[in-house]
Amino acid sequence: MLVKSMKIFSLIMVIIITISSFVYVYIGWDDIPFDSTIKSTAPGKYAKLTDGDIHYQWFEPKSNKANGEIVVMSHGYAIPGFMFNQTAIMLTDAGYKVLVFDHFGHGFSDRPKGPYNSDFFERELLELLDSLKIYSPVIMVGQSMGGLIASNFTANHPKRIKKLALFVPAGLRMVESENKELVDLLGVPVIGPWIFRIVGRASMLEKKERPCKTCGDGKIDGDIYHQADFEGYFESMKDILVEFPMTGQDHIYKKLGKVEIPMYAIFADKDELVKLESAELFNILVPHAKISIVKNSDHAVHVRQWEKVGKLLIDWLSTNQLHGLSEI
Repeated sequence: MLVKSMKIFSLIMVIIITISSFVYVYIGWDDIPFDSTIKSTAPGKYAKLTDGDIHYQWFEPKSNKANGEIVVMSHGYAIPGFMFNQTAIMLTDAGYKVLVFDHFGHGFSDRPKGPYNSDFFERELLELLDSLKIYSPVIMVGQSMGGLIASNFTANHPKRIKKLALFVPAGLRMVESENKELVDLLGVPVIGPWIFRIVGRASMLEKKERPCKTCGDGKIDGDIYHQADFEGYFESMKDILVEFPMTGQDHIYKKLGKVEIPMYAIFADKDELVKLESAELFNILVPHAKISIVKNSDHAVHVRQWEKVGKLLIDWLSTNQLHGLSEI
């Protein structure tokens, strides 16, 4: 009887594994190879770095308005550089030359194997600046994950940055940290990739309602789902979650607090990802920074209220106002 039960159990397990393997392979079966043909359709240009090709675009001011300043914009998780288009245009109108690029794994940039950790993104940004022969200090702007990347880079290469502005920066206290067990599971060999291929893929492609319908009417200037058509996107997104924690990175901001350059951080009172307590903690760790909390705003504050946030940024750049936390 025991032998028969074991045989039935083994058969059931074989069936489950077979079906699961088929589903794993089938999901992603139609992924498009990310090759030179796809890259030729990209709106910008490419820089060859150690880990692959980075897609970037320049936004140029009119010659009679140019002030000689360069702004480099570092985007957040899962949404490419076009998330900054509205802000970039406002900056060029104010005389700034703006560099917008897609981090590895995103948009029209390559999807190398990684690991996508802090060293990886630090190398990416340093090589991008060197490749484009940008050696003078720049103004760095980062959003969410891109804010954490920008903060880490500034802390480690302070001579390359003139000013730092952050929109809802990740790295301190995140709502997602409550799902730490799931993130830990994604790092388990075989099981992690399987879970993310099936569950994570479906979640990221699901058309979700905006978390705050009254937080502004601005829309992201691009199709965030198009990048998911190509091979390597979901593997990169999974690796970022595993290798680059977006919470509890207090040590990065503590080190950043020792860098004596103008800094400005904008948080949102209805942010569904970055907890509002991050603003208070940022104020403690980076005491010389100016901090604004924009009312009735969510995690996409720079998009939903792009005119307001763009004006806040440009006004700060022109005045270099330091210190203090305030609600706007």
